[in-house]
Amino acid sequence: MSGLFFGLRKGDRVMVAYSGGVDSSYAAELCRDAGFETELATLSLVDNDGLAERAAERAAAAGFRHHVLDLRCDFREKIMHRVWQEYTAGRTPNPCALCNPLFKFGALRDFALSRNCACMVTGHYAKILSSPDGGVQLRQAECLAKDQSYFLFAVPPEALAYCRTPLGVLEKSKVSALATEKNLPAAGDHESQDVCFGGNSMPETLQTLFREPPKKGFFVDDCGKRIAPHRGIQFYTIGQRKGTGVPMGVPAYVSRIDGSTGDIVLSTDSGTLMRDTLFLTECRWQEKLPEEFSCQVRIRYRSKAVPAKVVKLAGNRAQVFFGNPVRAAAPGQAGVCYDGDLVLGGGWITLQGTEP
Repeated sequence: MSGLFFGLRKGDRVMVAYSGGVDSSYAAELCRDAGFETELATLSLVDNDGLAERAAERAAAAGFRHHVLDLRCDFREKIMHRVWQEYTAGRTPNPCALCNPLFKFGALRDFALSRNCACMVTGHYAKILSSPDGGVQLRQAECLAKDQSYFLFAVPPEALAYCRTPLGVLEKSKVSALATEKNLPAAGDHESQDVCFGGNSMPETLQTLFREPPKKGFFVDDCGKRIAPHRGIQFYTIGQRKGTGVPMGVPAYVSRIDGSTGDIVLSTDSGTLMRDTLFLTECRWQEKLPEEFSCQVRIRYRSKAVPAKVVKLAGNRAQVFFGNPVRAAAPGQAGVCYDGDLVLGGGWITLQGTEP
């Protein structure tokens, strides 16, 4: 555990990113047990979700100094509206990976610095460790089922260097058990969603919020023949089979979404979902890397990292060549590169080199 609190001394002031849930609650207790002057800060991002109120009550009950940062307007414009625009363009966004650099490791980090804190502590399941060159390394958590390193690939190294993640060496079951031993109110909570808004109905939530009409068009077959109208490209993603409402007699998959025409290609050939190459845009690299390198790449949060070769391109882009084709790579998702458990960096997936 001490390795994840590297560079800190007893008595240092730390700021814990606090939701009031079991992970952030236990992270706060670990900081207090380590002898740090521990303060808590909650990001208020969504109207009427009750998070800030719950966090304030639990922080007060535990005897911590607690702060609330009201960032609802910024979050609505910079994350929620951007996510809606991504859906409207036919892409499948990743809100957590978009949010982390701007809010949890951006605005919250700035607030911690303004409070003269030695570091910021989060309940992420990932490991931030000191590296031999004096910097930091971002690595997968010991609890692979909860590992969140994928969502942190775009956080600037200087922001990671200011952060500590003590849960990175613990299994989720262990955290829950220890929280129960400490009688933390959060110990009995249900598992929270990774997404701060919308859950499984995120497009519907965003459409209601922004009152913007969905981009409609037609389901078409592989040859472009119209099959039936759909309710809007925002509500579908690459690889989807269920929920299209189109009876074709055999399984049919969303194989392409055209953001310009609004058409969605339904293919009865699952082979159309397989790709042996894709592109990454807006790349962020956590490590110094050559122009070409071999690694493992994850194309979505729950997917397994698979062997690939990455070639850096002009304009902060890269092309990924897979040893074996991957299934249902969705534009807008993050493609994150690993060397074993070490996060090398990554970017946003596109299927053509000219896509935004």
